[in-house]
Amino acid sequence: MLSIVQVVNSVFPIALYLLLIDRLSISTVGVIMSWQMVFSILASISNYNFPTILIPIAEKLKSQRILFVYWNRLLQIRFFVAGIVAFITIICIGFLSEVAALSLMILIGKLFNPSAYFIVLSKNRLLLIYNFCIRLLSFIIVFLFVTKATYQWTNFIIGCSELLISVIVLKQIKWSIGFKFIKVSKLFKFLKRERLPFYIQSVNALIIMITIPLSHLFFGAYIAGVISVVEKMLMLVRGISGNLFFSVLPETWHKNDSRTIVLKSIPVFQKITFAIILGSVAFIFLFKAIIIEKFSAEMPYYLLLAIVSFIPIILSTPFQLLCFKFKRFKTIFYISKVHLFTLVIGVVVFGKLFGVYGIISSIIIHETSCYYLYRRLN
Repeated sequence: MLSIVQVVNSVFPIALYLLLIDRLSISTVGVIMSWQMVFSILASISNYNFPTILIPIAEKLKSQRILFVYWNRLLQIRFFVAGIVAFITIICIGFLSEVAALSLMILIGKLFNPSAYFIVLSKNRLLLIYNFCIRLLSFIIVFLFVTKATYQWTNFIIGCSELLISVIVLKQIKWSIGFKFIKVSKLFKFLKRERLPFYIQSVNALIIMITIPLSHLFFGAYIAGVISVVEKMLMLVRGISGNLFFSVLPETWHKNDSRTIVLKSIPVFQKITFAIILGSVAFIFLFKAIIIEKFSAEMPYYLLLAIVSFIPIILSTPFQLLCFKFKRFKTIFYISKVHLFTLVIGVVVFGKLFGVYGIISSIIIHETSCYYLYRRLN
């Protein structure tokens, strides 16, 4: 069921992306995706690393009281972050493009997103229906209304679709969509206790999503559009890999022989990821003519080079998994900071020297440095 969920999460965004590429210029897609990533980073930060926080207490969440407590905390954090960002956006409205201002809805749309809880509680069928409805609704509305004249509404439509489906689903399963204020001291105590995993979550969100905005900032909308195509493919495989990662983690969390279990699970993970990579290569060659027609003659080679970045990801996953299992958060945070620093410097420097090839090479370099550090520190 989780595999089907992941297919839905992957196929609809790709279909939406192909629709945008067909109707809009690469530069316009670059602008849309850049602001989508900016607000997606903020949305990830507003989650305060709840996916990882919930895993150790998965059994306790079957109690409605405990479920409500943690759901209430997440809602308060999300509303707090969304409120601050909305306030800043309103103040800066005169300096922002229409795409940027309307993209705020990406963050607001995730206020009531319960998917982290559905995964931890093994509500996989509900998760599938929830994700399918969000993706389908956003695709239909974008298909009907987004043109060259109305492209600035794309991210707003995606955010509204997620918000609407979230509220409907939560009403259906009788979860609260309001929140009850808890003592500020209790909330801050909770935030302080979980601050290190939160720092890791924030840095990792930047690592995954910062490349497109950086490309837009330093090299313009067209380069950002090309990189967004590359990143869409990378995020597809990362999403599937991440799903496998969090599927293994809860099963090993409470087991004494978790190191053995994790390491035995890794070969399966590696084989599946390699199969996905081979499928991606076959896809690129199969549709090479169309890719060249829509982008440039070099685009297939950009995509093939990007695929190489998954090799160090595959190799470093078992070490990262064990660090999470044994709560070696300081090690993870240190590596994540090096990871982010290497990526940002690489994108700016290599992008300036070698263009798109340089930006993709910087992705390979920072993933390789991550693998080296995980291997060395384990």
